[in-house]
Amino acid sequence: MKFNKSIVFLLFCILIGILGHLYLNTKENFISSGEFPSSQINTLLYGDYPTLETNKLSDLNSSQLYTYYPVYDASSDKINNIRYWSNPNNGKCSPAEFCNAFYGDKPVSEYILTTPENQWDDSRVNYYNSNTY
Repeated sequence: MKFNKSIVFLLFCILIGILGHLYLNTKENFISSGEFPSSQINTLLYGDYPTLETNKLSDLNSSQLYTYYPVYDASSDKINNIRYWSNPNNGKCSPAEFCNAFYGDKPVSEYILTTPENQWDDSRVNYYNSNTY
């Protein structure tokens, strides 16, 4: 009798393990793997940024890399909360040799803040419309 209970318990554990494995392997990843064979040949951001044909690492080091991260004075009208980058190199590549190694620059339109439109009463705070050029 004890032998039968242990076999049933073992089969139950195997079944739970198989079902758990199937569930975890069908879970969607954060970044999709792309379509085969394009994902095997092209870079991850292919189509979003122009790719460089050099196929080698850049000569940047960590002491040069910080200049790519935008920092503005408080008196400036620019913000460092950039939505569309002209290059995926934002100054935080790790390791530094990967920055400017795979992607070139692309033209990006800038958003310019304008004066608020007074569609509401004066209780509306920090509402701005932006124009795209």
